[in-house]
Amino acid sequence: MKILNNSLPQFSDQDNPASFSPQLKTRFLTYAYLAAFNFWLLLSPLTLSYDWQLGSVPLVENINDFRNMWTLLFYIIILLILWKIFSQTEEDEEFVIFASFILLVIPFFPASNLFITVGFVVAERILYIPSLGFSILVVHGVCRITHRCKNSKQIIYAAFFILISIFTLKTLIRNKVWHSRETLFHLCCAILPHSQSVKSGLDGMPYNGKMHYNFANLQKDLNHTDLAIKHYQIALSLWPRHASAHNNLGTVVANRSTAAHHFRKAIEINPKHLRAHYNLASRGNEALHYYQRAISLQSNHTMALSYRMAIQ
Repeated sequence: MKILNNSLPQFSDQDNPASFSPQLKTRFLTYAYLAAFNFWLLLSPLTLSYDWQLGSVPLVENINDFRNMWTLLFYIIILLILWKIFSQTEEDEEFVIFASFILLVIPFFPASNLFITVGFVVAERILYIPSLGFSILVVHGVCRITHRCKNSKQIIYAAFFILISIFTLKTLIRNKVWHSRETLFHLCCAILPHSQSVKSGLDGMPYNGKMHYNFANLQKDLNHTDLAIKHYQIALSLWPRHASAHNNLGTVVANRSTAAHHFRKAIEINPKHLRAHYNLASRGNEALHYYQRAISLQSNHTMALSYRMAIQ
């Protein structure tokens, strides 16, 4: 709070669409589903993403949405765990289930939108601590199964070992995805091009406007101009009021009038967009005005100061 000048952070409808929905029903159903969705990521992390925003998880707007079935199933499981906690006769076992439930649920509350609005749809990082409780619950369940099925103990242990090995391999593959910006977008598809198990980035989230914007920035840095233009345009089709996408698209298109249009659009959306003012000044006829505006936004902007002196 002190860093933010004693104010809550400000988010947009792109960051967390459900929180900006005018319909109470939509907010309630979506929030309820997102809790179930996070639980599913713990249980079966098939599709992962470094950034979940608008388009990643569509809003649940109607009662007849099939995803409500998964939401209902999730809360039934939670109620069964609670019932098991309070009806358990063995004190040691009751403590294990209770501890795992606390680790699983309590750390998730701050990200649930119940108390404050958060700046994301889903964030895998918030599942680190809940995953501890989930792991305890899984191990406890395996122990219970082996206790009841003593004749099949070796088979159960072998199956559990295979499961751990599969997820260990998945973790190693996933770590390679985070090696660099390039691998974050490309490596996942190169390893298993037709598998959801390692999907990340655009391959897993094709309707995430911010992801297309980030990918376009990468292509711009690599001088892949045509690909950068394509994904800036896709980003803007998904997120029309993304000021920086307009500005960056203006820097890579060859047509001067088209570039100026995107710079002006960026300024229209965000009048304090420093780079858009500077870029429009460098390409337009009203150079002095926009250089002055850029300097007013950042007084030590060296390039703007130099060019202003050159044309005065």
